[in-house]
Parts: sequence; C-alpha cells; structure tokens
Amino acid sequence: MTEFSENLGLEDTHPIDAIDEEYALQEIGNNLEFLHDNSKNFDLYLAFKAYHEDRNFEEAVERFDAAAAYEREHGAPAETGPSGEKRPNATLVKCLYWLAESHNKVEQRDNAIEIFETLARDYDSHYLGLAARRRAEKLRSEA
Repeated sequence: MTEFSENLGLEDTHPIDAIDEEYALQEIGNNLEFLHDNSKNFDLYLAFKAYHEDRNFEEAVERFDAAAAYEREHGAPAETGPSGEKRPNATLVKCLYWLAESHNKVEQRDNAIEIFETLARDYDSHYLGLAARRRAEKLRSEA
C-alpha cells in the first residue's frame, strides 16, 4: 500500500477510471494519525473516524462540514502560485472532498455533485480537485 502524501503529482495518480473513493481509501488506509500532524482541526479527525471506522455517514456530513468551517476561519489561507494557480489550504480541500463523499453516501447526490464541481473548478491543480472532477462526472452519468 502506498503512503498518503500531500505531494502526489499527476504522475502518481491512477488512470481516470480508477480515481474514486476506493483509490482515496487505499491512499489514506486505516491510519488516521496523519491528521494529528497536519491539523489542529479535531472535527476533521472525528469526521474521518465517523466515515471510515464507524461508517456513520450522517455524522460524517456534520463533522466534515464543521471541519471545513473551522479551516475557513482558522486554517492557512489559499495562495496563488507563480503560474496563477490556486494553492489551496490542503486540509480544507480534504474536508470538502470527503464532505461530498459523505453526502453521496447518504444519497444527497446533488449536494455531492455541487461540492465536487466546486472543488474541480477552484482547485483543479490539486490532486483532490482532479479526483473531484472525475467523481462529479461519474455521479452525473449514474443519475
């Protein structure tokens, strides 16, 4: 299994069809310890726990939403890179990606698609922005 990394480049991603929830789960595995090193956002830890360990997707929606609100208020601001690309608060992007996945699990597909499309539009150079584009397309095609 590969180790989760914030620095995954395009060359490290799987083909378009393979990047989905299952791929993301393989990337982070069952070890949520990385959250302790990268964030003081306890809601994010509880959100991942609700989603991955407890499989309580309603709670995951609430926790990821709270974690995203915390990151917007307390997290590092987004920056603009030399090419004009947005360099997002990576924790906020994680919160939003998994918030969308949680909405999908509780059959709130429209909410999931909207969040995925926002991520894809606003953070297209981030690996989760790329994954979000593919997830939105997949969910739209399944509708």
